[in-house]
Formats: sequence, structure tokens, C-alpha cells
Amino acid sequence: MHAIREIVSRDIFKNFDIPEEFGDTFEMILVPVNNIAVNNGQEDSKKENEKFLAANYNAAIKEDAKEDEIWSKYL
Repeated sequence: MHAIREIVSRDIFKNFDIPEEFGDTFEMILVPVNNIAVNNGQEDSKKENEKFLAANYNAAIKEDAKEDEIWSKYL
């Protein structure tokens, strides 16, 4: 993923309500939201989450054919 980081001053954000505790200068980080790499990362994250849930399901559920049939619809 590509991001841009830059130290900026408050005066470039005249139309934004920047909290006073940020001071007169702060770091601005720009990250693209429609980047192919970002979307692929989200898909990879979803697959990893599914693997995690399946592993926990297999470890926590006792062997029961009827229950396995019901829960397998959701995996």
C-alpha cells in the first residue's frame, strides 16, 4: 500500500475543525481507499478471518453429525 505522510500547518485546513490540542503543526497521512493493493489486502484479510473462524469451529465443537450439518452452511 502506498501512503503519503507530511508535516503540515493548521492554516492549510481553514474549512476543517482541527482540535486545538493538535497544536499548530501536525502530521497528515493520506491513504488511497480505491487502490487495487488495498482491495486485495481486504480480500486476503477476509480469507484469513474465514480460516480463523473455521479453525476455532473445528477446535471448539464436539463431533455431532447433525450439528456439523447445520453449522457447515455458514462456513
